[in-house]
Amino acid sequence: MKEQKVVTLGEENNEYYYMYAQGTDASKGYSLYSSSVSDAKSWTEMTLNGLPAGEVRLSQMTEYDDALFVPTTKGALYCSVNGQDWTLVDQTPSVNALLGAINNEIGLGQTSFLSAIVEENGTRSFAFMDKDMKWTTGDVVPDEFPVSGFACYYLNKKPKNQNHLLGIQPGAP
Repeated sequence: MKEQKVVTLGEENNEYYYMYAQGTDASKGYSLYSSSVSDAKSWTEMTLNGLPAGEVRLSQMTEYDDALFVPTTKGALYCSVNGQDWTLVDQTPSVNALLGAINNEIGLGQTSFLSAIVEENGTRSFAFMDKDMKWTTGDVVPDEFPVSGFACYYLNKKPKNQNHLLGIQPGAP
């Protein structure tokens, strides 16, 4: 197994685990298995449509606004509302990395967004996509900021929600 990722998708009392797996031969594409959250003892292989073979960054797959998003190694962004069928997201800057989703609508009066690092004209910048699929670009990403080989977790803590990245700085021992 080269890479795998398990995500949860669905509504309360009808949630499913989806496990995406890439074998050692990336040219064969990806496999998909699902299981009800209430019964994780049984897994079913499912058909997976629309993801380019060997190009997806499974580790960065993120749930946002009742859909799954995943970037590719070539900067494209794909979306799925059911976990099986994926489509290319149009009018997206070149996405180097997804940093996670922020759900700020829980009593904070702010909008939710999908956080990313994008590249335009050779410059990497922090950016976010809102629920209308509109992108806003922010500060330039520092050279030492990890754009791969990191883990991200979301902390829902008042007064503000936060995404935390854990990674090794480039060139660190």
